[in-house]
Amino acid sequence: MPELALDQMQVFNKPTQNVGKRVIYPLPRNPADKATIVSVFPKEIDEVKPTIFPRRFIIPAAVKDDFSLLVIEGASFFRPSVTSNIPMEIPINAMSLAESIINDYLNSTWLVSRGNRCPGVFFVLGEFNKITIQKYKSPEGKTFAELLEHHRAIQKAWFIEVMNAADAFWASTGGNPRSIPEDARIAAELMGLEKTKPWMANVVASQLENCKSCGEMINVTYPVCRYCHAIIDEKKAKELGLTFAAK
Repeated sequence: MPELALDQMQVFNKPTQNVGKRVIYPLPRNPADKATIVSVFPKEIDEVKPTIFPRRFIIPAAVKDDFSLLVIEGASFFRPSVTSNIPMEIPINAMSLAESIINDYLNSTWLVSRGNRCPGVFFVLGEFNKITIQKYKSPEGKTFAELLEHHRAIQKAWFIEVMNAADAFWASTGGNPRSIPEDARIAAELMGLEKTKPWMANVVASQLENCKSCGEMINVTYPVCRYCHAIIDEKKAKELGLTFAAK
């Protein structure tokens, strides 16, 4: 029996008028049914599950040497009923949902993840913030610091494999920068290897633009031209207190 996508109905937590689509009122959530997804991956993870309410889950990118968190609660999906015109609500507990979010993302990465080599994303049961999670211990007795160290290690192994694959693509395509995925660039930058990878230099060059003042190729994400010192981004320069004039 097929699941119903959310565009086939409207789901509301409070009573509302019918606006032309089927109106569904989800069952109350169990306030204790929560999980916290932890990421040491320096890239935002945006997972959309069309048949689940809520349908979108965004795990923030982790800053270097830090981690990010996303707290989720149990969810629901809906199936057509054989005895009624009202769809049946099927609850999903927070643990199953967290596993699904993480596994679906890992299976969609450019280089398919394996258990001992994958982006550093995992979950713990319960609701935590960056302070309270420091005292967390897994059922096996591992501290949160040990869990972070473990997932950073398997992420590093995955990054190395991604960069090795990027080397192979670079060689097989005759140095085509389009063959290098974003994950490989992130890996090289995070591990401080951007100067040792020829494909990084080419990728950086492909992102440069001409300075409107002197014509040199520059990175326009910087507020000032490195050659003529012209202000490129006035707003960013003002925020940084850069007031010197062009030379």
